[in-house]
Amino acid sequence: MTKLICKRLRIILFALVLMGLSMATGYAQGSSYIFPGITTNNNITIGNLNPTATTVTINFFSTTGLLNSLSVDLGPGTQTRVNPASVSLTTFTGTVVITAPVQLAVSADQFEGSTAFDFMYPSALGSTLMIPFTGAEVASVDVNIFNPGPNQAEVKVALVQSNGVHTTTRTATLDPLHSTTIPLASGTSASYVFVTTANILRPISPVAASATIRSFNPSAAVTGAVPRSDIAIVPSVLPPTDTKTQVPFFTQGPDYFTLVQVENLSNTTNTILVTATQTDGTPFPGTSNPASIVVPPYGIVRQEMAQMFGSTNTTLSTGTITAVSQGTLFLGNPTEGHPAQITMAVAMGNLAEPSLAVILPQPAQTTFAFQIRGTDRSFFTGLSLANATANDAHVTMSFVLDSGDTLSTIPVTVPKGKGTITTLANLMPEAVGNGYLLMNSDQPITVVGLDGRSDNSALATRVPVFASPKFTPAPQASFLITGTVRDLSTGINGSNIGVPNVALSLSGPVTTTTATDLAGTYYFRDLPPGRYNLSALPVGFSATPAGTTIVITNANSRGNDFGIGLLPAGIQTVTPASAQVVSATTGSATPLPVAVQGTNFIEPSTFAGNIFVNNINKFTTGTAFVFDSSQVPTTVSSPTFLTASVPPSLLVTTGTVQVVVRNLGPSGDFVDSAPVPFIIGTTAPTLTNVTGVPSPLIAGQVANPFQVTVSGSGFTPATVVRVNFVNRPTTFVNQNQVIGTIFPSDLTIPGNVPITVQNPNTVDSAPPFNLSLFFPIPVISSITPNAITANLELTAQPVMVTVKGSNFSQAPNNPLLYAQVLVNGAPIQTNYVSTSQLTALIPANVAAVPGILQITVQNPAPSLAASNAAAISVNNPIAVISSVNGGGATFNTNSPPNDFFIQPVVVTGTNFSPNAVAWFSSPCDNLGLRQALSTQRNSAEQVIANIPIRCAGNYPISIANPQPGGGLSAPVTLNVPAVAASTITVIGTPPDGDNGTDNSNTGANDSLQNGIILEKVN
Repeated sequence: MTKLICKRLRIILFALVLMGLSMATGYAQGSSYIFPGITTNNNITIGNLNPTATTVTINFFSTTGLLNSLSVDLGPGTQTRVNPASVSLTTFTGTVVITAPVQLAVSADQFEGSTAFDFMYPSALGSTLMIPFTGAEVASVDVNIFNPGPNQAEVKVALVQSNGVHTTTRTATLDPLHSTTIPLASGTSASYVFVTTANILRPISPVAASATIRSFNPSAAVTGAVPRSDIAIVPSVLPPTDTKTQVPFFTQGPDYFTLVQVENLSNTTNTILVTATQTDGTPFPGTSNPASIVVPPYGIVRQEMAQMFGSTNTTLSTGTITAVSQGTLFLGNPTEGHPAQITMAVAMGNLAEPSLAVILPQPAQTTFAFQIRGTDRSFFTGLSLANATANDAHVTMSFVLDSGDTLSTIPVTVPKGKGTITTLANLMPEAVGNGYLLMNSDQPITVVGLDGRSDNSALATRVPVFASPKFTPAPQASFLITGTVRDLSTGINGSNIGVPNVALSLSGPVTTTTATDLAGTYYFRDLPPGRYNLSALPVGFSATPAGTTIVITNANSRGNDFGIGLLPAGIQTVTPASAQVVSATTGSATPLPVAVQGTNFIEPSTFAGNIFVNNINKFTTGTAFVFDSSQVPTTVSSPTFLTASVPPSLLVTTGTVQVVVRNLGPSGDFVDSAPVPFIIGTTAPTLTNVTGVPSPLIAGQVANPFQVTVSGSGFTPATVVRVNFVNRPTTFVNQNQVIGTIFPSDLTIPGNVPITVQNPNTVDSAPPFNLSLFFPIPVISSITPNAITANLELTAQPVMVTVKGSNFSQAPNNPLLYAQVLVNGAPIQTNYVSTSQLTALIPANVAAVPGILQITVQNPAPSLAASNAAAISVNNPIAVISSVNGGGATFNTNSPPNDFFIQPVVVTGTNFSPNAVAWFSSPCDNLGLRQALSTQRNSAEQVIANIPIRCAGNYPISIANPQPGGGLSAPVTLNVPAVAASTITVIGTPPDGDNGTDNSNTGANDSLQNGIILEKVN
């Protein structure tokens, strides 16, 4: 009876599938794109990769209907990014629908918590949809559904188990333009789901759907795989109509797994042939490749690759998986069963890290795009390009910014019948920031991408988006230089792998610096043509070559690679250089902190290999402190200073041990410094005072040794005076006094220089007596520029100056503490270049005041005094007048002799100083320039000058800025036209009450008493 019910349900479901196929409206209905399941954690990228401009409408729908809308104009080849905050939605869960008159490129990203993320793509629209991968492995699944139609939809979510049984459903009634989420709790054992609205009592109501998978646990199928905290978003698809399907990417090998799921969407048992092909075109090694699997009606087979293909392969393999339905077979021969409609999905992840990505079949295409978001070095982007044709595929790949500006274009060849697996950083290191990759191929190729966190804690699937074959990106307007820095050594991680965090310097028409990313790649972009010098500046490594010259004419420069080799670090001081023995039975002892000053220390960088590069192991470059052959926890603060923590377990035996500083290479290689002795001993003698120290002591400027008298108790003829914990010549006087010698080499590092005493088999006296060793007094030899023009505009920027000289110091244990440039005694923002050069920014408000700026340099404490002063002259600019406005002033030629009026004149321009004065010449005489009656400065762009108008004519007006600098601007003419009595009309009430003519008052000034003078308009 149960079997009969299941069979009938399968037949009903199959009928619904067929009905859904007939009613389906497509992946994206025309130019509408539907994203169910959007929250405030999502950002949506919308691209117009068409040759014409368009207007895009974005609508936000929730469980209550339409909440808000946004309209955006997009030019050809441009992108925009929106999220709920774009329409002032601080909280949102629902669906976003994007529409436009043309096809668009659309995708979204979703970040949850501190790690998990994935990408979303538009959902299919139909009355029957399939979500081809859900969570039989104890996953939590949210099915997000949107009803875009005019009718209420009765939505059924049928949960299909691996054996094809689908007795469990979830239902919801969904009003038009409403969104909902149906949660599928853990334990539902659904391998995939159908979403259907087909109902003979209701109109057909196509819907859109997607699923978000959380808490996926592959451990039942994959031995050793940890539970997944990474999410995976699976869009709905229309039920398949083909008997062949292909997923363009898998990965299998050390620390990586791929789960393969094949679905039989027919009502008969089918045999399906599954083939795994590696990137180089060869079969994936295994005793069952191709694998022949038998799948029940509407059922699935989900297996890990090693199990499915009978593989014991331990090396990393990547490639494509193809499944072909064979129909129903009996003893290997076909029966009456026809080949079934099938589909496939793969889930991939890292065994030890909680990443998860679900990849669905992708069609081969010739023109498409990948949307890129700006990320930091904690992410990587991988690409898999597969070419199943009989010809090599020649691909043109362009990286275009959201603004439509083309950054670079490269050719890529995908060999016939093979694939290419690589990182975007390897192909195009410069492809950083918000933009897209535009791809054009002469052969159809299948491409899929994976974004991932560099520690493999999260993976996200990228699939191609639409690009019009008629669209051509803008020509590249500037150029770039790229390359890779690789380790010259081979080791446990492979040969010549890229090294992160290596600094590179570029000089030429553009001078700048950068650093390699986590794959060892670097780029300099936005470069004009010219001759450039490029150098690698690794800390703790040597570079080969040390530098190179590049000439850019009209193309990018690629392949500018460097090799690096380890350099040994050096130890100058270890503080302390001794420690008291710890009892082996002491359980409460704390680790011993140790500070080390030296050279060539490397800040640690941890790199987790990924499936797209020739390294699959984690490695750490950097410097480690090694105590008696044991590497202990180490923190590097700068190239000259580190701290370490020595566990008590290494301090249980008295005696002298050796300590070294070890530089670690990325390939597992290392090199040690020269060893320094460290004493583990008993109680020390006591030091109370040190006398005879010259003052002041300046680092590096003590020429001769000198002696000091050390007082204390417990001294013996074997007592030694130690400077920086190094033994120095000592003369025993008595048990309370010894004399020690200090060498100039002891006094080279500014700060506190410790003096201690020590007896055989004891530790150093504590606390030490500290000599104050001052930084040298800096000296300024030149400053550039030494004269500047005051920038009076409100938008004025700080002025950069370069200070050269000597003794510019940087604290050895803190690279952020260094010599500061002072202006008139106040510190300003300073950049430390070297002991002989600093750059600094003079604030705009300081650089806008004419006069003399006194520039000095102050070394960090302990410091005796600032440097000598260098002067920068700040000069007023010459004003520039763009226009004058006299308010339409005119002069009545019938005015009495010597008559005049005061006219305010608005003068507009630039560089008007606070004490600017307006000057003018009058056409009434030949007396030349004279000062305006008054000048009111409103801003650097406007003054108001009051000048007397005594006649009609041209009044040249100039603005004079005072000294220093300054001077008189070029004049601009104010024209005051003449107006005769016959061209004026008096309006108002005449004082004598007549008809408006006052014969006793014929003058213009008299007529002003009676009314308003209006000019005639001819």
